Amino acid sequence: MSEPVDRLAFDDMVALGALDGTSFAPVDPRWLDVPGYWDGVRVAGHAFKPGYTVAVLDADARAIPFKLTSRRGTPADLVAEYRLGNGMTATEVRSVHPGGVFVSEWRLRALKPATVHLVAWTLAPAADVVPGSVTFVGALDWMRANGGPACSLAILGETTSWAACPAGDLDVAPRWDDTPLPQLWAAERLPSGRRAPHRPSECWWCFAVHRRLRVSDAGGATTFALRVVDGTATESAPVLAPGATLAGASRAAWNAVLAQVPRLECSDPFVEVAWFRRWGGLWQHAERASGDATLLSVREGSAQPVRLRTIPAVARELAWIDPARARRLVLHALAQRDRDGSLPAIDGAKGGAHTAPTDWGATVRALDEIAPDDSFVRAVHPALGEHLNWMLDQAEHAVDAQGGADRSVLWGVAAWRAARWLEDQSERSGLPEQAGRWRESSARAGAVVSRALGDVGVLRGPHPSSAPSSLPFVALGTDIPTRDQATSLLRALFDPARYWTPYPVPARALGDTDARWRAAETLGDRDEPDAARVVPWLTCAIVDALLEQSAETPPLREEIVHLVRRFVRMHFEAGDLRRPVASADFNPLTGEPSAVHDARGDQRTWLADLLLRLAVGVRPHVGGITVDPLPFGFERLQVSELRVRGRLLDVHVGTDTFRVIADGVAHEGVHGTPLEIPDRA
Repeated sequence: MSEPVDRLAFDDMVALGALDGTSFAPVDPRWLDVPGYWDGVRVAGHAFKPGYTVAVLDADARAIPFKLTSRRGTPADLVAEYRLGNGMTATEVRSVHPGGVFVSEWRLRALKPATVHLVAWTLAPAADVVPGSVTFVGALDWMRANGGPACSLAILGETTSWAACPAGDLDVAPRWDDTPLPQLWAAERLPSGRRAPHRPSECWWCFAVHRRLRVSDAGGATTFALRVVDGTATESAPVLAPGATLAGASRAAWNAVLAQVPRLECSDPFVEVAWFRRWGGLWQHAERASGDATLLSVREGSAQPVRLRTIPAVARELAWIDPARARRLVLHALAQRDRDGSLPAIDGAKGGAHTAPTDWGATVRALDEIAPDDSFVRAVHPALGEHLNWMLDQAEHAVDAQGGADRSVLWGVAAWRAARWLEDQSERSGLPEQAGRWRESSARAGAVVSRALGDVGVLRGPHPSSAPSSLPFVALGTDIPTRDQATSLLRALFDPARYWTPYPVPARALGDTDARWRAAETLGDRDEPDAARVVPWLTCAIVDALLEQSAETPPLREEIVHLVRRFVRMHFEAGDLRRPVASADFNPLTGEPSAVHDARGDQRTWLADLLLRLAVGVRPHVGGITVDPLPFGFERLQVSELRVRGRLLDVHVGTDTFRVIADGVAHEGVHGTPLEIPDRA
């Protein structure tokens, strides 16, 4: 029987995570076909390269050639099969573990008994190693200079020999013959000693641990591990039961977190895979929050830090499965505000750049509607209020700046949502006297957006040669645009020559040479993209806006369905169900993901939240839950064990009807007629 983590198994999966910021997720991998972690590892927000590799040797220290025959991975384990030049076969299972532990477990098989030597080795710049810190007591240990991490390279069980020696100015590649280690080999072992670099030409340390392995008819096994401890690690490597494997421990940890995810089954396999893949992506990019080692946040991408602009998207997803963690993340982010109410761009990096326009109001509203908590409302109210004032200032400054109208709409809408929520919850927060203040703030934000809409490119004319931004479409989720403005925005959005592309919606309209939709290059400021590429977070925001607008314009429900269907398909490279992809931007005509390495693994979206609210139709609100699936036309869509507002829901959506089981009580519904489930008295 397959385990939950097996639903995240793909042949090209190479990213491993330990659910605490320890990960192997190379952005530009070169050595995936080589054993170990040479492409680099990541611990607590810091990247270290190289990791280590493993060489298989004969008695004379000659590397036995090997060929990778298969590789298949999940976020918990990466299984590689090799065929060796001496006729043996080998299986390597890589897994990473909390506390910065990177494991390579080996099992070799031979037709007849034979002896081989396995050596795990790595390089470190001589200047980066603290002199005198290199020791061996069961493991080969050294300290990185300038407050860097402590490192240990070890074999689980008996170590036959080891070495720590200088190396010259060599190419940093996992090639055994390029190291000085073969010259140190004698009597089928390394010297088990250390010699520090002392000549100018000796610019590297070379570290190695060796295991002599007898491979019988039943096979032979050994395990290597590198631990990188940066001083913030709070967990140690798992203690194994007899007969257990480290990869098994990693799988158990992943299965435990994935068990929290509501079970979704759909007749459209792309929806089903995208759903589970989205949740896997969140934990794959888990990172310790700054200043709070007990709180996990989420990096924006594989090689990105934790940016505060990512937390609202993450919190909206986590609200459905772990609302307590979602609340802590929001409060953690808002607690970093400066005296003027601004927030840093990067978690914990005060004094640097400010965060981008971020819709905290929509986030706290969604979180409180899914899992109401009075203490959270009281705690977040003053923090959000201070940040709102700063957002309003940013919106007003942007609208006065040349070409700043589009960005002003984004700031203004975020401020408007925050002010409306603060006003609605002023009594519940214990500050009823502030309701009028927030009412004035929402009016001020609305005035800024109204003024900005009069100057945004998308409303200045239909000429297709211009390439205005699609940021103003987010205003459709408010009551600020006039009827004529809303009509014009929708007309522009659904223009196939500009925004309603095969994979909508590009961040800038097609039709201009400056609107680079083919570009495989960094977009620069991804909050105001200057290329006609599909930016997932913006698409999510536009879907939210259209859902709000559909209350007044029901035909929009069909357009929302089309947009979400294309959005889901876009997350599979070349439409291949076996090749899911996450990227910060996509081609609007072909759906191809960005070729820029640092654009991979984007977590600033809320696809799972959209599927729950739109396809499943579960939309919580003050006083209860509305269930109103949009007309996706799935033959079957089912979500089980969904916790909302203190209730446990199972939802079964058919072609024409749907069924909701709330706390064991069944409710029947028909598409197009919302079903209301009130809160329990």
